[in-house]
Amino acid sequence: MKIEKTKSVSPYAYPGIPRYNISGTVSSTGELRAHLEDVKRLVCEVLKVDLKLVDKLMNESIRNASGKRKGSTEDACRTMHTCMFITYETTTVSLNDIGKVIGNRDHSTILYGIRKIEGLCEVYPKFRIKINTILFRMGRSQLPKK
Repeated sequence: MKIEKTKSVSPYAYPGIPRYNISGTVSSTGELRAHLEDVKRLVCEVLKVDLKLVDKLMNESIRNASGKRKGSTEDACRTMHTCMFITYETTTVSLNDIGKVIGNRDHSTILYGIRKIEGLCEVYPKFRIKINTILFRMGRSQLPKK
């Protein structure tokens, strides 16, 4: 997988944000992990969330006594759902494979995250702009205007 940083302008992106072209197809679990790391870095940068907190949440499969994952915060969960959505939009990998890479989660969890982000994009235009910024910086097509 090759990452190039270029300067471009998009009507959907914030002005002056560099664009990252993540080229190549994802065909193995290792490549999917590398792709997800790139997605996670871009999402955390655009949404202004701590990358370490998101890493902890994504890799944590240990639950506390109440059955909830430790360290779950709203921003980190939204960031994780955004990573699920971007990975789903930019690859042809199955939901099960995405779930295995994101903390060994079930396909229904991935589908919930994707639907959650789609709903946020419909309700909040500023959040849609952030998603389009991430997609643009990855060199992908953006969400259609509504």
